[in-house]
Amino acid sequence: NAALRLNPSQPDALLALARADMGQGRLAEAVTTLARNVAANPDYDDGRLLYGMALADSGQIARGVQELETLCERNPYATHARERLIVYYAQQEGQSEQAWRHVRRMEELKLPQAAQARAELRKLLAARAAAAPAPPK
Repeated sequence: NAALRLNPSQPDALLALARADMGQGRLAEAVTTLARNVAANPDYDDGRLLYGMALADSGQIARGVQELETLCERNPYATHARERLIVYYAQQEGQSEQAWRHVRRMEELKLPQAAQARAELRKLLAARAAAAPAPPK
């Protein structure tokens, strides 16, 4: 990539390289590239968003959630990060309050996606409850 030869820390070029790796099924390589991007460009929201998602998709959910939480702290309007966090928290036992925290924050910020996030969280929690084993009799 010509942009990376000129500037090895160029955030858009690193992001494009990581997306290409992900598209080719090379998730580990994408995570490495995205880690490099976040280290070189810590304020680049798109890079941190994709890094958090790639970490979680590679099974490193706690690290992915941490990156997405960092993004939301720095940029409260990081809607895609909040939406991902809502899904990740809803899928984990005992973490529904964390998911609701992000829905409430979206509502406080009057983000247009807040109502949809609320409805989606209700669906996710209902599906998880329906899939839970019945208590022994």
